[in-house]
Amino acid sequence: MDTRMKLALYPGTFDPLTNGHLALIRRGLAVFDQIVVAVADNTPKFPLFSQEERVAMAREAVGDDDRILVEPFTGLTVEYAAKRGACAILRGLRAVSDFEYEFQLALMNRRLQRDIQTVFLMTDYQWLFISSTIVKAGYIGKNDKMFKRPDDLVIDGQQRLTALLAAMYGVIIKDKNYKERKIRISFNPLTREFAVWTQAYEKNSEWISEISSVFAADQEHNISKFRKAFIKNANEGRAKNNEPELTEDEEDAIEENINDLLNLGIYSLPTLKINSKADEEDVADIFVRVNSGGQNLTEKNFIETLNAVYDNDVHDKINNFCAKSRIRNGYSLFLPIPSSARTMTGVSLRTIKHGQKPFLCWRTAALLATVPIWW
Repeated sequence: MDTRMKLALYPGTFDPLTNGHLALIRRGLAVFDQIVVAVADNTPKFPLFSQEERVAMAREAVGDDDRILVEPFTGLTVEYAAKRGACAILRGLRAVSDFEYEFQLALMNRRLQRDIQTVFLMTDYQWLFISSTIVKAGYIGKNDKMFKRPDDLVIDGQQRLTALLAAMYGVIIKDKNYKERKIRISFNPLTREFAVWTQAYEKNSEWISEISSVFAADQEHNISKFRKAFIKNANEGRAKNNEPELTEDEEDAIEENINDLLNLGIYSLPTLKINSKADEEDVADIFVRVNSGGQNLTEKNFIETLNAVYDNDVHDKINNFCAKSRIRNGYSLFLPIPSSARTMTGVSLRTIKHGQKPFLCWRTAALLATVPIWW
């Protein structure tokens, strides 16, 4: 009888490690004595977190279990498995779509190392639709900035996405005059129609006056109660108008369409990825060439985008400065700017004209944002 410890390698990018991964690791311990969670340096996938960060998060997630080791690795998975003395490579399957890729990978690994088996475990039902990508998209869709650096940077369509997010979660936004307002979108779950909120939609029992109420109910785990209340209210409205109640098919359609509405929160956006070796000028040139359909984008827009993502403090100072400059005081509509700031702006602009990198504009903006304000 073979009494040697059975060690399995569980490889992946783990960007980040999810509950689905953890469940698979725990279940794998029923088959193997020890599992090595091998965190790949998978640069072709453009991971959101660095390998060091992913290793640290995985170690924190698995806790102090001597049977689970978390290690970084580079190169071929099967070669690392052989180096670690693993008897098997552990893989998870969520759906049939995963199998074709995993099957080809297993055959290749088998050809390279015949002594190492590939063991597949089906994902638990509750984690069937969870992946690292969806986890990242989910947090982005909830307006939480939990990541130190972005996976994808949206350079076109920002205003549309921001407006959609604000409408979904009832976020107060500021218009071009820096006045706070709320974007309210109404939805008809029977006809799948969207409309800008008006009093007419507010009074119409077959319309959800604000879609933010649907997402709020979902966050509070009351979506079933919300749907039942909506159907009851719609039937009461129909009774007042001497119309027949909703049919069973119509109620099913309402449930399906409300669920489709909630799926906007995890909708995947196709993005164009730029090679990490591209310098600032190349990226800026790509940015300018992107046509928003409404207005041409410039280097200034690109710098503002980077500033908003990477330096929130400076971005907030610039926004506050611009907002205050639109408040009329007793003397002038605009805030006076110190001559030193004007001089620095001129120097930076002349520098840019001579072909140096446009990021000098960012520093100028930061300077302008930190100068004292006199009324």
